[in-house]
Amino acid sequence: MAATRGRAKWSTRLSWCLAVTVVALAVPSVALATPVAPGVRDATVYQGGIGVTIWWTASTDTDAGSIQYQVYRDDVPMTIATYLANGELVLTTSNTTETVTPKADELAKKYTYYYMVVATNTTTGNKAVSSNIVPNVHGGVRSGYATYNCQLCHSVHGAPPEGYLGAASTWGCYRCHGNTDATKSYGDKAVRNVQRDFYDYTSGQTIPTTLSRHYNQYMIDNETECTTCHTPHKSPYYVDPATGTKLNASSYTQLLRAEISDASYYYSTDAVPAGNAFCLQCHGSGTTALDFNAGTGAYDRTAGDHTYGASAAHSTSGVFANADGHQTNPGIQCEACHAKHASAADKLIAYRGDDSSATSADGTYAQAELCYACHSASGYAAEIAAGTATGNTNFAWNGRDVAAQFGKASHHPTAAGSLTCANCHNVHAVQKGAAGTVWQLVRASLPSNTKTTYAGTATAFCLECHDGTAPTTAANTATVLVPYDVAFSDQSASPYFLTWNKSAIGADSTLGFTSSGHYTVSAANGQATCAACHDPHASNFPRLTAWTMPTGASGLNAGTRENDAADAPSSQEQNLCYQCHGNGTTSLGSGVTSRRAAGAKDVITKAILANSHDPADTTGAHSDLEDAADISATMHAECTDCHDPHVTKKVSASAVHDTAWPGTNSSGPGSAVFGAWGVVPLYGDAVRDITQTTPTIITNPGTYNWTSPAVYTPLRLTGATTDTEAYLCFKCHSANVTALPAGTTDIAMEFNPSNFSVHNVLGQSVGMQNAFTVNGTSYTWTTPPAADFLQTGWTISSMMTCTDCHTNDQNSATQAKGPHGSSTNWIIDPAYPTNWRTTNLSGTVSGMSNTTNICAKCHTNLDACNDTHSSHTTLAKGQCNFCHVGVPHGWKRPRLLGYTTEGTYASTRLYAVELQSYTYSNWSSSRCDTGCTHSNTFTDTW
Repeated sequence: MAATRGRAKWSTRLSWCLAVTVVALAVPSVALATPVAPGVRDATVYQGGIGVTIWWTASTDTDAGSIQYQVYRDDVPMTIATYLANGELVLTTSNTTETVTPKADELAKKYTYYYMVVATNTTTGNKAVSSNIVPNVHGGVRSGYATYNCQLCHSVHGAPPEGYLGAASTWGCYRCHGNTDATKSYGDKAVRNVQRDFYDYTSGQTIPTTLSRHYNQYMIDNETECTTCHTPHKSPYYVDPATGTKLNASSYTQLLRAEISDASYYYSTDAVPAGNAFCLQCHGSGTTALDFNAGTGAYDRTAGDHTYGASAAHSTSGVFANADGHQTNPGIQCEACHAKHASAADKLIAYRGDDSSATSADGTYAQAELCYACHSASGYAAEIAAGTATGNTNFAWNGRDVAAQFGKASHHPTAAGSLTCANCHNVHAVQKGAAGTVWQLVRASLPSNTKTTYAGTATAFCLECHDGTAPTTAANTATVLVPYDVAFSDQSASPYFLTWNKSAIGADSTLGFTSSGHYTVSAANGQATCAACHDPHASNFPRLTAWTMPTGASGLNAGTRENDAADAPSSQEQNLCYQCHGNGTTSLGSGVTSRRAAGAKDVITKAILANSHDPADTTGAHSDLEDAADISATMHAECTDCHDPHVTKKVSASAVHDTAWPGTNSSGPGSAVFGAWGVVPLYGDAVRDITQTTPTIITNPGTYNWTSPAVYTPLRLTGATTDTEAYLCFKCHSANVTALPAGTTDIAMEFNPSNFSVHNVLGQSVGMQNAFTVNGTSYTWTTPPAADFLQTGWTISSMMTCTDCHTNDQNSATQAKGPHGSSTNWIIDPAYPTNWRTTNLSGTVSGMSNTTNICAKCHTNLDACNDTHSSHTTLAKGQCNFCHVGVPHGWKRPRLLGYTTEGTYASTRLYAVELQSYTYSNWSSSRCDTGCTHSNTFTDTW
C-alpha cells in the first residue's frame, strides 16, 4: 500500500511545468444576427510553445452566405463591446480548428491570454461571438472535443500503463511535461518540459555528476515526486464564468499545494501568494511535513530549519527591505538561489533559474558564483538593469566586490570539496555587518556548524578549520550543518611547508598559535591575531597576508586592510612583520614607516645592516612550498625561513641563546624558531628513512671524518631533546642546497660529529676527542684542564649553538638578538669584533687583544698550557690562525690544526704536525713545522 498514498494525491509539484496552463473561461456568447454562435470546445498549447490550437463548433446561419471565422486575443476577457476596441485580430479562417502563434509575451504571462472566435456571414455581415477561452488542461473537465479529460491521467479500470484510479506516476506527468527531445524547453503537449528539468532522460541529455533533484528515493517509491508540491485538480487562473471576473482566491499559482499531512494542505493562491512561506512548509521550523513527504529523517538530512532570522542579511527585512530601495521586492526568495526541480549544481543551486553548470570554472552560478551574482560589481549592475534595486549606490549591498577579492593572487578556495562561501557564511542566518569593514564576525557562521551565527574571536573562527580536524558533513544533523567537507590541498611533497594545522604541531598542544608569543601577549601590547595579519577572503600577497592594525594597538601603521596593491609595503613579506617588529624610524617605502608594538622586539634595526640576513635582499623568492632546489635558485632569508609566526615564542626576553642556554648544556634551538623547518644531515649512509624523527648522532670520530652528508632529512623544530639549532642553519648553509651563498662553506661537513675536531653544535655527549685512528694506528692526544683554556662555565664536552658566535648586538632591551645582522663581518657577535685570524689569546701584543676576538668568547689565555703557546707572546706570532684553520667550525685533524696549503681552511704558518700520541704537558715546538721559527721535519706527518 506504500504507493497508494502517492496515487491518491493526483497533483504535480512542477512549479514551472504548469507555467503555460490556465483555466478555461466560458462567457455567454452574444449573437449579432442570425449566425449561431460558435462553441469553443478547447484550447491547448503545443509545438514547442510556438502554437496555441483552438477548436470550435461550426456556426450556421439560415440566411444565405458562407461563414468566416476571426480569432481575437486579449489579456483580459473580451465582450461584444470590447473585442473590436481592444482585442487583437489573430487570423481569419473558414476552418473550425486553427493553430495560432502565441503573442510575444504570452509565455511570460503563463498563457493567460483569452481567445474568442467571431463568426461572420460573408453575405449579410451578421456576426456571432463565442465565449472566451484560455489554454488550460487542469481546471475542470471539458466535453465535446475534450482532448484533456480525466482519462488522460487516469485509467478507469486501473490498468497499466497509465496507472490506477488514483494518481498517475511522475511518468504520467511526463506524457505532457516531457516525452520529447531533452534539449527542448517544451514537452510533448507543448507544455514545459519538466522531464528535461529533472534530468530524467536516459539519452539525449548529459547528466551532471553533481546533479541535485528535488525528490528522493522515498518519493519515487511512493510516486509523489510531483504531487508533493502540486495539484492538477485546481486552476492556475480561474475566472467566474458568469461575470468574466478573475477570482484570486481560486487562482492557484503554479498549482502549488504543499501537503502537510494526510489531511492538511497549504495552497498558494493569487490572493495569498506563498513566496518563501511555501518552501518553509517543509523546510521551516517543524519536522512533520518534510518527514511526511520525503521519509523519516529527511528533515535532519537537509539541515532542518531554513527560516531566516529576524536580523538575517537575506531576510525580508534585510538587504531587500525598503530602506535599501527595494520597495516592491518581498525579500530574497528561495528561488533566487535555488532551482525548483533540479540543478546541475549541488543543493539545487541555480541563480534565478540558471542551473546550466555544476562547476565554477565556466563562470555559471555554482557555489561561489551564486554569491557573486549579487556580491560583485557586475552582479549588482545586472540587478540594477533588471530594475530590482533603485537608489542604492553600494553594490552588492555591503560595499564590497567579493568576486574581485577572490580574483587576487592568494585566496581561499571557492569550490565544493575544499571550501566555499557557504562553509563560512550560512546565507539563511548571517547578518549584514557594517559596510567597508573587515573581520565582522556577525557576517560569519561557525564553520563546524553554520547554523550557528558566530560570536567569538577571529582566531577561534579560523582554528575551526586550521586545527588539524577540519569540519566534515559527517557531523550533520537537523541542528548541525557543514554544507561541504572542508579539505586542504596536499602539500606533503613540499618539505618545508608549515602545515595547515595552526592549532598544534602534531599532538603538542603547547606548540600552536594560541600558545605562541604572538597570541599570548595582551591586546594592549598589540596582540597579533589572524585578523591582524590575514584577509579572510584574499590578498595579492601569499597566504592571504594583509596588514590590519590589531584592536587595542596604538602607534602602528593604521589601515583597514592592506591586501590590494602589489607594491603596498605594509603587507609584503618582511614588511608585515615590521609592522610590529620595526623601530619607528626605518621607512618601508610608499610613506609607510616600520613600527614596534609594545612588548615586541625590534628586528629591522639589525636586519638592515651590511652583515645580515636581510629579508629585503630578495622579493618574492620565498615560497612555503619550496624545496632545497628552490632555495638554491634564489638564496633568500625571509622571516618565515627561520620563524613560524604561528608557533614562535619568547624565552626570558631573549629569542636565542648566546651563552650556555638557558643556563644548561644544550645545542637546542631557542623557542623563537620553534615550528621552523631545519634539515638533519646523515653522514656516510646512502639512504635515510624519511620517517625517522630521531637524528642519528655519530659518536665514533673518524669513521666519516671530513665527509659531507649523503642525505638531508627535513625536521620541524619543536624543542625536542634531539633538536639542534644547527639543523635550521644547515637548511641553507650546507650542501642541502646546490648553490651555497657566495663566500660560504658547507657547514654540515664542517660540523660533522665524526670529524677529528669539531665545535659541538650537534649536541654530542662527548665534545673534544682525544683518541684517533689513522691508517690503522691509534693515537691519543690528551686535553688540558678546562680551566687552562676555557672560560668559566665551559667544559670540553659543552654543547654549543651557531648563535653562540653568530648573533647581533642588543643595543637596547627592545632589540631582538639572533643572527639578524651585525656590525661585524659574518654576523659575528659584535662584542668580539676583532678578526680571529689576526689576534691571539696569549696576552696583549701590539694592536691585538685577547678579549675582542670571537675565540675569546669561550677560550681563555693559553700561556699555562704548554711552551708552544707561551712562546708566542711577541710581535704577531701569536694569532690564532697561525696554526688553526681559517674557518673554525670543524676539521679533519685534531684541535683544528690546518696547513698553509689548504685553501679556504688554510692556516698562515703551519706546514706539518708530527703524527704521534702526546699529553698536553709535553707538546713542544718540535712537534711542528711552521713558517715562524720552526723548521722541523718528520717521517710521519698528520
